[in-house]
Amino acid sequence: MRRTPALAAIALALSVSPALSAIGDISVVTPAVSGPDQRIAGIATGPKGNLWFTMPGSQKVVRMNPQTQAVTQFDLSAARCEPQGIALGPDGAMWFGCQDGAIGRITTDGVVTYYAVGTVGQPYTFARVDTVITGPDGNIWYAQFSEGTVGIVSPTTGLLKRIAVVTPAPSGGLTVGGDGNVWVAGINDTVMPRITPAGQVSKVSLNGQVSRLATASNGAVWGAPALYAPILAVSPSGVVSQVPFGTASATIARGPLGYMWLGDFSAGNISRVASDGARSTFSAGVTWNPGFRAVAAGADGNMWFAGNDNPSGKATLFRVATGAVPTNLAPPTLSGSATTGSTLTVDPGSWTYAPTSYAYRWERCTTATSGCTVITGASGAKYTVTSADAGSWLRAGVVATNVSGPSARAWTKAVADGDTVVPGGTPSGGGSAGTATAPAPGTYVGPVAVGLDTLLSTRVLGANIITRYKVAEPGHFSQSARGAGLRLCGSSRNIASAGTYTATCRLSAAARTVLRTRSIRATVTSTYTRLGLPTAIATVQITIPRRASHVAVVG
Repeated sequence: MRRTPALAAIALALSVSPALSAIGDISVVTPAVSGPDQRIAGIATGPKGNLWFTMPGSQKVVRMNPQTQAVTQFDLSAARCEPQGIALGPDGAMWFGCQDGAIGRITTDGVVTYYAVGTVGQPYTFARVDTVITGPDGNIWYAQFSEGTVGIVSPTTGLLKRIAVVTPAPSGGLTVGGDGNVWVAGINDTVMPRITPAGQVSKVSLNGQVSRLATASNGAVWGAPALYAPILAVSPSGVVSQVPFGTASATIARGPLGYMWLGDFSAGNISRVASDGARSTFSAGVTWNPGFRAVAAGADGNMWFAGNDNPSGKATLFRVATGAVPTNLAPPTLSGSATTGSTLTVDPGSWTYAPTSYAYRWERCTTATSGCTVITGASGAKYTVTSADAGSWLRAGVVATNVSGPSARAWTKAVADGDTVVPGGTPSGGGSAGTATAPAPGTYVGPVAVGLDTLLSTRVLGANIITRYKVAEPGHFSQSARGAGLRLCGSSRNIASAGTYTATCRLSAAARTVLRTRSIRATVTSTYTRLGLPTAIATVQITIPRRASHVAVVG
């Protein structure tokens, strides 16, 4: 393992074409990056919704804010890494492949660590690492294109194992399928290897070849070919079918609303494909071939495609509107006093898909849930209570808007005349604002909305950290806690369907020993990897109280 500091350039703003609206509207974004070769090899969504992409010819990893398009460049030339595919890891860092048999890890602060996956004495193990993903076991999985090899790297200890899966080489894309296994594209073979988290390999026979993979919302693995051929779909049980799309030569990724998105390698077109094969195709609108090699679903609800630099030699991204408007995850809340002359303030709550603005509406109601009428002229985040509100209940509605349009309206709970509401507290009168009561020691009360998933609460019960979380789709949940210089606990599980779940993370013996003499301030990181979509990470802090004896209680 070797460490080098990454040189971060000053964040620069860049121009972007006007906001999008209709599905398939494409905006060409030219990030203000530098380097001799600005072709983009990999792109992924990272922490705080930022986009990360790699420029192997310039030996750089770049972070970009999708709303402001400000960029920060990280120079990897000291390690001679030409970064390839990139993915968000379960530890909140970005992981990328290098050309020399190494995998890089970069934190949001720009600290880079390299893990060698090549082994002295084993021929070709220093081959280029093309693809990296977060696997179903919470480890980093990678593919070495020229050797038909898949490997597994622990985020904490390094290389775990190397698995030869494709004969003849090369191997290509990786994805976690609906069955909880890792699927591999064998570009030069008519089979698709499937690897269990334990490393056991089986192969599904295909009636064609594929190079890029993505997992659909029903758990099926879609394979797109490198040369014009049909798109294949493999169900979790291994049944192979052709998607009635026609032929393609494309990169592929799953996007919002259940659609699959393809970027054509040579024609410069982008297609949105439904599960039944129905498609809409959009032109990139440029006279040169973008050579789409990378695609990611953005936290802003758009799809982001990348590939060749433009005729001026500049890196170029294509932002495609998907029609995904914001969805409310945590409802808006009120604070202030509902007495005449006082002010109520609405917090907009938490939303998916990066709202760019909020619109407010205030209503006066006869009860907490009915008889509501619009208050004329009250359209801001603050409302001054008037004598006309005496004896009534007040509530506020919020509409969030992003580049694809406005959301459905979300409402606060109504507050009664005379009540006072404080963020994180409860009303002093007879009403209810729906805000959380102050948590007891050792408890974190959510919700924390991350992507489409919500952390509801984290608490200490006996010698366990108990977490409740709600997820919208199947995936893999993992959790770890650190404090007092120790790894306090860890747990993980596969999730087969949407719902609300409870995770129990048992404190280690070392942690329980410390807790006999003092409390521990713990950082609890919960990670949810959904099939084919960006990983959601929520980090909260809790205080684990000192106890003379810690007895495990299963929650």
